[in-house]
Amino acid sequence: MNHFLDPEFRDLLKQLRDDLPQVAKGLGLSRTRELKSWKNVVNSKLLPRLSPDFPLTAAICGGGSSGKSTLFNTISKEKLSLSGGRAGINRRILISAPSELFRKKDFLSTLFEPFGSSSKPLENREDLTVPGCPLYVMTPGAPRNMVLMDTPDFDTGANHEYANREIVSQALEASDILVYIFTNSNYNNRDNTSFISDMLTGIGMRKCFLVYRVYPGFTDEEVTDHAMTVAKNLYGARATECILGIYRADEDNAVAAGEQFMELAPARDSDPPFFTALKSLDPRKLRPQLLKTILEDTIKQAENIMDDADKSLSSLNNYLDILQKIQNQCVQATLRHFPMDMLLKRFVEIWMETDPGYIRAMRKTGNVVGMPFKFVSSTVRWMGRTFSGTPPGTDSVRDFQNKVATDMLNAADTLRHEAVSPHISVKDGIEKKSEPAPPILKKSMKALADKNWEQTSAVILDSRDKVVSLTADMEEGLSNLVDELRKNIGLAGRIKQTFSAMLNVIPATVAITYVLSTGDPVGGAGLKVKLTGLFGLQDLYALVAIPATTGLSKKDRDQVNTLIEPIASDWLNKKLVTIEEIFEKQVTGDIIETAEEAIGESERLIPEIRHTIEKLRKASEKI
Repeated sequence: MNHFLDPEFRDLLKQLRDDLPQVAKGLGLSRTRELKSWKNVVNSKLLPRLSPDFPLTAAICGGGSSGKSTLFNTISKEKLSLSGGRAGINRRILISAPSELFRKKDFLSTLFEPFGSSSKPLENREDLTVPGCPLYVMTPGAPRNMVLMDTPDFDTGANHEYANREIVSQALEASDILVYIFTNSNYNNRDNTSFISDMLTGIGMRKCFLVYRVYPGFTDEEVTDHAMTVAKNLYGARATECILGIYRADEDNAVAAGEQFMELAPARDSDPPFFTALKSLDPRKLRPQLLKTILEDTIKQAENIMDDADKSLSSLNNYLDILQKIQNQCVQATLRHFPMDMLLKRFVEIWMETDPGYIRAMRKTGNVVGMPFKFVSSTVRWMGRTFSGTPPGTDSVRDFQNKVATDMLNAADTLRHEAVSPHISVKDGIEKKSEPAPPILKKSMKALADKNWEQTSAVILDSRDKVVSLTADMEEGLSNLVDELRKNIGLAGRIKQTFSAMLNVIPATVAITYVLSTGDPVGGAGLKVKLTGLFGLQDLYALVAIPATTGLSKKDRDQVNTLIEPIASDWLNKKLVTIEEIFEKQVTGDIIETAEEAIGESERLIPEIRHTIEKLRKASEKI
């Protein structure tokens, strides 16, 4: 018991109580009702009862017209609860306890915490007939250090739609022991006993008194036999050890009319008088064993929930990884066409604009002296003519823009279709990966499915200029490239060599819109693709291919690619990121953000919860 009283033990329980529902909610686990009951057990059965002076709580329960309220009045020695007449009169929990208990600090708040509502004193017995918060009353005649609860009928209703089961469940879960009263007509009602059994054995094994309201002609042997049928239905093989006593309450017209209290008599010689048995119950002896079983069951249930959380987190990670790969493929599909002519034209313009003044003067006057400069001048003039219009066999800028727009819409539509699908899959190398949509993403997926796609498509289309245009960053990048090439070229002979190749061996058909490979060069790099450095020279051969059919030798193609590679790489890096941002904002953003938040929070909480559970388990083993 000392471990239960350890402040660290209390803190661990509170931490587990708060963290477990949080991770379950964050992952969308379908355990809402189970978690609510589990949390209620921690709040009502464990935390309050860690104090040795917290009173025993006994709940009186039974089916309709079984005599619960009469038994409650009998134990309290006061006519508090309505009794007699039709079944289902009382619709509220009524609690009685000695007045000194109510004077203890936090007694009321602790007592009523399992019900999740406020409480108020009983002022009018008719208030019991209206559903509402629990009511309480101070009773000087009630057993000392004991709280009694009168519960509504748990079988009032039809077709398994019971009016009071939730409130009765809360009361039974908050109790230390039960007093189960039954009659000859319902003692073997399996539906009733199954409900009570779940309450008694669901989390923590609690014991109970059995009270049989019976005809006077029944012998004690018959009463005991029927009561043991009830006990076996409740506890199975542990029936004998879990029954605190079997008592009979013979039918009496005066009792039925509410004119006098019940008379309870032991049905077995081994059982003491009923009130003696109640008074002999010692929380210090009864509660450690009860708390140990409750704690063990609580930990076991928490571990089961955590196993589901691990599976859910793994599924969510897999789903997000697949969605990332699909998005990467859709992003790349948008840039199936590569505007090399646009980039090279602007590059040439910047090169010419940054020529030394004397070169520009010579170019203007035609007095070009020196073979290296003749090569440069003739080259830039040729490239200027080549890229100023639409060379034969090439796509115009307008055609390129239209193709990009079409590719963007097709890729976005494909991405949307995959993102709202209940099951997604992608081919990763030779392996095909698939995953159902996690429950936590259903709300975001529905929002995307309900989104006006015509309007979204228009927004995506309006953003195409960000993709096809040469942005300020690109301008700066091309300018930096020109500066870098001028530094690296250095000698006039290298200038001649580089540009003579461009002038003499590049036919006009090379200056076309190049086509990206259909491969997956950014494969599994993840959603936030780190594009810088991914497109090296070898990758460029796969992406921006200069075919051997152009007549270029391998040496010439190497020279041309030396120039093309940094231009293409810089353009691809920036445009792929731009398209990714557009697609995230208009299509996948909410889904991805929800998934990433759930993953981050779960990966933080799950190890902490596992550690807490392990410490609680070690503490329970020492009790």
